Amino acid sequence: MLLALVTYTHNDAELLNGLLAGLKRFSVLPAHIFIIDDASSPPYVLPPQLQAEFGASASLSARERAGACPEQAGLPGLDVIRPGRRLGPAQ
Repeated sequence: MLLALVTYTHNDAELLNGLLAGLKRFSVLPAHIFIIDDASSPPYVLPPQLQAEFGASASLSARERAGACPEQAGLPGLDVIRPGRRLGPAQ
């Protein structure tokens, strides 16, 4: 089973960081995480403590992870997607 986590943020980095930190409690980890940053000010950046938890896979796409070293293969990849303008949660 392939599971992806897609979540949205707009100026609520603390809430998003809590969600990401809580992923280790999931019984099934997502293969990839997509964060839609809807024009946050400042733009959302994965904080250093979460970068350390996700390891190098946080900056890798799913395609790049396929050839990653074995100790990174089980970690979810993570992409932050920023639309060119604020779209709102319904978009």
